Amino acid sequence: MAKFSKGILGPISGKIGPVIGSSWKNIAYLKTADIKKKSNKGPSPAQQAHHKKFGFITRWLKPLHPYIVTGYRNLAKSNTEVNLAFSDIYHHAITGVYPDLIINYENVRISKGNLPGLDEVQAKLSSSNTLTLTWETSYEHGASFDDLLMLVILNDELSLADGFTGGIKRTAKTCSFSFNEVLVGHPFHAYVSMVSLDGRRVSYSQYLGKIEPISESGV
Repeated sequence: MAKFSKGILGPISGKIGPVIGSSWKNIAYLKTADIKKKSNKGPSPAQQAHHKKFGFITRWLKPLHPYIVTGYRNLAKSNTEVNLAFSDIYHHAITGVYPDLIINYENVRISKGNLPGLDEVQAKLSSSNTLTLTWETSYEHGASFDDLLMLVILNDELSLADGFTGGIKRTAKTCSFSFNEVLVGHPFHAYVSMVSLDGRRVSYSQYLGKIEPISESGV
């Protein structure tokens, strides 16, 4: 915005259209404003790859949103839970250049916190649509017997996640989860986290590996 310090006949300070009024050693003057020409060039290949990488991560994360909201809740102070998880994946769990992007599933975090996780946790299919977990308990570093389990399974080719939060306590040492029938016959990645009873504390998620479907022979 331009200003007239001594009425409409006084010197101009500021921008009016294509000119800028200013002063130097009490001498008023005008100069032409820099006019930036709009570029007719489209985004560069690097920019296109960057945008597509963002889109890839956004789509990849979408099935996990309900669990990420729980897993990142205590960290979401000035940002959303999903944005925090997005940043973690962008910086720590994805490599390559679009379209050759690779997810490092071990580095994916569904939750982050200082609540202790599970000891010696194992996961395997006990039937074609049932995943069974076993673990040992420990009550060090603030772990409690009534901490609750959060289990998440993901098949990213189907863009489908399934799981649950709560209902299984740390003391149970085992649980069986009957998952979505759509996932039967497909491999999936599994993660487990612990959540305190009041929801104020969570553990770092633990990657349980890629679970292969049971073959028709049962092997």
